[in-house]
Amino acid sequence: MRSSHLTRQEWILSSAGALLCLLSVAGVFRAEAASLSDISNSGNEEAIQSLYDQGIISGYADGSFKPKSTVNRAELAKILVGASGATPAVDAYHDCFSDVTTEWFAPYVCYAKEQGWVNGYPDGTFRPEQTVSKVEAIKMVVTSQGYTVTTGTEAGAFQDVDTSAWYAPYVQVALDKGLLEEEGQNALEPTAGMKRENISENIYRALSIKKSGTSRFEGGNRGNTGARTGSESEDLQQYLDAANAASDRTELTKTEFETALQSLMRQGGGGERRDPPDQNSSQRSSRPTPPSGQMPPDFGQMSSGMIRSAGAHSERPEGGGGPQNDLSSASTFLKYTDTSGQTILLALDSSGKVIMKWPSSGRGP
Repeated sequence: MRSSHLTRQEWILSSAGALLCLLSVAGVFRAEAASLSDISNSGNEEAIQSLYDQGIISGYADGSFKPKSTVNRAELAKILVGASGATPAVDAYHDCFSDVTTEWFAPYVCYAKEQGWVNGYPDGTFRPEQTVSKVEAIKMVVTSQGYTVTTGTEAGAFQDVDTSAWYAPYVQVALDKGLLEEEGQNALEPTAGMKRENISENIYRALSIKKSGTSRFEGGNRGNTGARTGSESEDLQQYLDAANAASDRTELTKTEFETALQSLMRQGGGGERRDPPDQNSSQRSSRPTPPSGQMPPDFGQMSSGMIRSAGAHSERPEGGGGPQNDLSSASTFLKYTDTSGQTILLALDSSGKVIMKWPSSGRGP
């Protein structure tokens, strides 16, 4: 009769089979966890997925993220630490508040406290389960990113923000950096709870700034406020990819942009200087064709303060009508050199939409 005990060879084979089975099951769960189940309808899907892929944020056991739910103080501390790339040791970071001892969040809260990103309350507590308000979250993000904050800076862009409040300087910095989806709106709702999808967007933008080496997020408002179409986002990214590869990318004031634009147009788009065609000539100007649906700016309409050069004249669409590039809605002005050595000017509105690129023959769509 066969012994009920497995031989050494049988035990090895049995164990190997069990291990393969476990690895197979783990692979299934890993594949299922690769995408969160409830973010496809969020305006912040791109930001959430990016942070999730980097391991900065995580979902729930059922595969959801719950983007509309608010974030609490412990969760935000973990996200901030994850975004910094730090991995605080459990045995080194604990017991930093009376209510933060050895819980799962203790290393993150205690590390964030050590870095000066979070503070406790006068009674010595941290209140980890307490919902974070928008302005509290904004302060934590701004502080964790090391942005310079000037005391007394006003954030008058929002009607419901007290410019003398403790949080006003942090809100202003976040606006200056392009972190806020509420940019361009009248209200911020400072005391409202920060939602998981919105804090993901804020941190995604901050990390994008760091990665690109720029001073401001220029990807446009892809989130819940001012969401843009996919084609617009792709076109903008191509423009910015060219800018990021440039050797001398700089941000200009509107006056500097207009001066540079006038000079480029006078030169025919950035090459050697060309004389403008005669008024009566049937030959069209050799200036580059502007982006589809746009016409060269009319200096008289573009800005009342712009001086038109003597002898220069602008072209209008045939029939005297058609759209004109109006820079009154532009808020960001960029100048860079593409890989071919050509100078490119780019103007974006407050939502990040490209409203002018000159000359259109440079890199980009």
